[in-house]
Amino acid sequence: MQFFKLNTVSFLYALALFIAVEFMLKVANIDNLTSDERMIVNSITILTFLVVVLGTGIALAFLTKKWFGKQKVRFWTSILWIPYLALFVLILTQVFPGNASPSPTNSSILYVLIGTLILYPIYIVIVNLLK
Repeated sequence: MQFFKLNTVSFLYALALFIAVEFMLKVANIDNLTSDERMIVNSITILTFLVVVLGTGIALAFLTKKWFGKQKVRFWTSILWIPYLALFVLILTQVFPGNASPSPTNSSILYVLIGTLILYPIYIVIVNLLK
């Protein structure tokens, strides 16, 4: 049962990051669909990123505390989210293949994405320690 709980928490961490990252990468598409000003869309995207990642982190901190207590197994979630994120990206690219002329992605968003992927395991460890 502990294996199932550990994978469930890791799945939810990956899902939260996947949703936040997809919003960051799809700013141009959201801008085209809503025809709002780009600054408004960027602000909403940043707000969504913070709410999803921080809100899920707080919720999963309580869930992890309830399911695992002080056991060291909870730190495996800082690694086990990676295969789930890769699976989400693979499913997205298979279900919605890219078009021939993709929308331009701001290069600074890619740097933020790389930083997020590097710092996310550290964030999970900190969330697990602060209980």
